[in-house]
Amino acid sequence: MTRIIRPARGAHRDEKRLDPAEGLAAINHFRQLLDARAPEEEIHRLLANHIEFWNGIVRLGGGCPLYTKISLGGEYAVDFAYADMSSNGAEWHLVEIEPPGFRLFTKAGDPSHRLTHALRQVRDWQHWVAVNTSFARKLFPGIVAPMGHVFMGRRAELSTTESRDRLHALNIEYRGHVEIHTLDRFLTMAESAIGFGPIGIPTQALTDADLRRGLPRALARWISSDFGSMTLFLDERLERGSFGEDRPHSRR
Repeated sequence: MTRIIRPARGAHRDEKRLDPAEGLAAINHFRQLLDARAPEEEIHRLLANHIEFWNGIVRLGGGCPLYTKISLGGEYAVDFAYADMSSNGAEWHLVEIEPPGFRLFTKAGDPSHRLTHALRQVRDWQHWVAVNTSFARKLFPGIVAPMGHVFMGRRAELSTTESRDRLHALNIEYRGHVEIHTLDRFLTMAESAIGFGPIGIPTQALTDADLRRGLPRALARWISSDFGSMTLFLDERLERGSFGEDRPHSRR
């Protein structure tokens, strides 16, 4: 699907901005998919076609494109991947998406089987990168201990202090390796991107084949530079104590 990006009124003709009407339509469609407990492939397709759902974790103004369905040596398939060009160095992120019909926790308050499986999946990806570093860096230049993300469940599950505390405790336990978010966070990120511009990366996720052809030239140069090669983000992860929607009620 080809998306038309229209310059905002009064903007320079070369500036690409997300069309607000298209964005609102996509947000409504995504909410309907979540409420209908749509299959994972439908969720994945919409997220791949609309970069605005990643605003806040992917830098829309420029940097690294979002990539989808990346094969790790034929052993694993990563739902989405991107690199963050921060002042702490180039940090790669690997993302696992779960369908909306699965809950984060059981009635007893334990992590659900599906959540446990998703966390193990991400940890397997990270282990693969560590064991196959040379090969991994041909695919993800400069990759060091990639950060994992699991998007699963609905925010309605976090309606009590106890449920938020449970998720917060899990995020603290996995801090430095994996962050757990609800699928509703995509709605929040998309809403924050309405009318965003200028857009400096493709508005749709690129493919495994695109990634294997090489990163955009400017991004590749930055990752290989002294600045991009820093790994200060590893220390920053361990210091992180807040993860957004999972914060205990007393911290709000």
